[in-house]
Amino acid sequence: MVCKRKCAELQRCTPRKQPRCAFQEAMENGEERGDSRASTSSSSCCCQPSQNESSEETKSAENTDINQLPSSILLKVFSHLSVKERCLGASLVCKYWRDLCLDFQFWKQIDLSGLQQVKDDLLVKIASRRQNVTEINISDCRNVQDQGVCSLASHCPGLIKYTAYRCKQLSDVSLCTVAIHCPLLQKVHAGNQDKLTDHALKLLGEHCKELKDVHFGQCYSISDEGLVALAQGCSKLQRIYMQENKLVTDKSVQAFAENCPDLQFVGFMGCSVTSQGVIHLTRLQHLSSLDLRHISELNNETVMEVVRKCRNLTSLNLCLNWTINDRYTHTHTHTHTLSHTLSLSHTHTHTHPLAHTHSHTHSHSLSLSLSLSLSLTHTHSHTHTHTHWFPFFVGTLHRRNGFYTVQTVYFVYTV
Repeated sequence: MVCKRKCAELQRCTPRKQPRCAFQEAMENGEERGDSRASTSSSSCCCQPSQNESSEETKSAENTDINQLPSSILLKVFSHLSVKERCLGASLVCKYWRDLCLDFQFWKQIDLSGLQQVKDDLLVKIASRRQNVTEINISDCRNVQDQGVCSLASHCPGLIKYTAYRCKQLSDVSLCTVAIHCPLLQKVHAGNQDKLTDHALKLLGEHCKELKDVHFGQCYSISDEGLVALAQGCSKLQRIYMQENKLVTDKSVQAFAENCPDLQFVGFMGCSVTSQGVIHLTRLQHLSSLDLRHISELNNETVMEVVRKCRNLTSLNLCLNWTINDRYTHTHTHTHTLSHTLSLSHTHTHTHPLAHTHSHTHSHSLSLSLSLSLSLTHTHSHTHTHTHWFPFFVGTLHRRNGFYTVQTVYFVYTV
């Protein structure tokens, strides 16, 4: 007699739906059915993928590999990487990527700025293998010497842009070699190089007739002699920027105004320039941006004349000029070609020019960057307390429905 309690505690399994292609080996595997019909069992051909399916999956996996993309697309992707990311990252993935990273198009514009690992031997290798370099930036590369720059310049005659800010270790030799071997130069930014002299500027004026953009700010050995030669030799100049060059005087300003009619951006911040030199800038009909910060001898009449004559002027910076007062600002706001950006930090102005700006300006957007050293005595209507207002103007003067609004922050204290 069979005890019915023997399997009482066994849980009943929920029946599974067998696949359609169940096999007839069910009886051999010991799987019995209560039904008397022909039983079927599962086969390995249904549970395991077929050879065709596995081969298709392998092919699809191969097709999703990034290396299956055309090389032109990969080159486009790599173009968004910096030199450091390409050299120290992508080129180490595989040989194929290494070859792509060495493509000539990545070595036309070379930006090595701030990389202290860069030395002369790297520039020599680049010059020996890549002779199609058009742009090089070695700003803040303190381990690069004249030898590396000279090697690069002598092997790359198609160089167009040369940037070397704050490379105090470089001398005249490097820029002289660049000027002699690279006649197609259009941009030279070599600011803050103490060893740079007029000799290099003379060679630039003699050999680089296509020069359009120069920056020699804080090169304290540069004087009128070099800048006059540069202005006379490079008549296509569009941008000239000098900063704290105490040996640069009105003679240089006059030379640029007379010989470079296409100048659009002019900056002589902190130079030994006066109104007698600035007045020559009225010749420049294409002048759009003028930086005359920290010039000790600059009067209102000269500034007003420049604003009147330079009809395309859109930006004027007169910060740190204590001799500029309300007369200039009043005339400036009445000029229909007034600049869109006016900087008057630390100038002697009062409040009424802002009213003129509010009512008479014709520009749609005049960006104000004013830090005015002024005090306005205001009498409160109730307490009759005298209060000094020190306004600090920020933001943009917008025109809406014929009205102008300006955001103003006031710092107030009571006497």
